[in-house]
Amino acid sequence: MHARYLPARGRLEGRIDSFGYPSVAPFTIRLAHPTLPERDILLHVQADADGNFSVALPALEKTHWQVAVEGSQHDWRLRRRWDWGRQPELVIKADANLTGSGRFDSVLTGSACTPARRRQAPSGAPGRAASLRACRPGSSPAS
Repeated sequence: MHARYLPARGRLEGRIDSFGYPSVAPFTIRLAHPTLPERDILLHVQADADGNFSVALPALEKTHWQVAVEGSQHDWRLRRRWDWGRQPELVIKADANLTGSGRFDSVLTGSACTPARRRQAPSGAPGRAASLRACRPGSSPAS
């Protein structure tokens, strides 16, 4: 998934795909405020045939949001931290690597992380690398 928050328009716009193909299934984006749960935001998103989406997003506080993007059937999930004031692009790509724990680990890629900065979870550790995780082994993670 690749998105950009447009504060002047009050919109979050972007594109979602799966294995290089547009993902057209509905999904949700949950933005969790770091300290005040009453400020959490849940967005229901429907991408067009090309995987592009645009959804209304009111004034978004400049803070460290916890972002979870999840398929409507709960068959995949992507997570990461995002501070749109410092990092206008929200890029989440899932790299599914089966570890000894039987979970899929993901690494944060894109503008926020270069290959040299990627961290893999040790074998047998809970499925976590960087601050992004694709869940449900055997599913089709989106990126």
